[in-house]
Amino acid sequence: MLVGDAGATIDPLSSFGVKKALASAWMAAVAVHTALIDAGRAAAALEFFGDRERQMFAAHLRQSRDYAREAYARHPHPFWGMRAAIEVPPAPGELDEDATLRAADVQQAFAALRDSAMVVPAPRARHDATSGTLASMPLVRGNEIVLEPALTVPGLSRPIRYFAGVDLVRALDLAHAGLDVPGLFDAYTRAVSPVGLPPFLQSVSLLVARGLLTARPAGA
Repeated sequence: MLVGDAGATIDPLSSFGVKKALASAWMAAVAVHTALIDAGRAAAALEFFGDRERQMFAAHLRQSRDYAREAYARHPHPFWGMRAAIEVPPAPGELDEDATLRAADVQQAFAALRDSAMVVPAPRARHDATSGTLASMPLVRGNEIVLEPALTVPGLSRPIRYFAGVDLVRALDLAHAGLDVPGLFDAYTRAVSPVGLPPFLQSVSLLVARGLLTARPAGA
């Protein structure tokens, strides 16, 4: 396992130094601990660590690339030009939340929520083994990496559990009560964790846009 800034070959221009090194070492320790206590989760734990490191590498590379573009605009030197021209492909499991939120269907769903009297799970979002909605993904819980339910969302390459910091599985579960948007938001903050209203609306908009939730307008 390669740990820390040097292990991930992160450009120092973008790095948080000790913070990144400690976070990487902690995640490696969690992955190794999981593999030692449960051989059945060893492969998933090590893959999770590797994916996280690749995602961090891609994020820092984009940051250093953006710094280089700013510098190259003022100092057109090959040192900056080479770095400014770097293209950064998505890392495994990486989700561009900003791009997802800009999608036309998500924007339309966000606007529709303002006129919604109720938000309920769509028929395809039944929580059973045959619906195809639920999958599993590795997550960190305490000092272990565990496999927990996640949602298969159309248009996304991998199952996801969190979007904009909101637990999508729990939000979908709470929607079975047939609440309006303010009621669903209140239920989530009480049952799961406090969260800002904008990210919560963004997450619900994604579920509505991709057919996992249905927003019923007033009078429908």
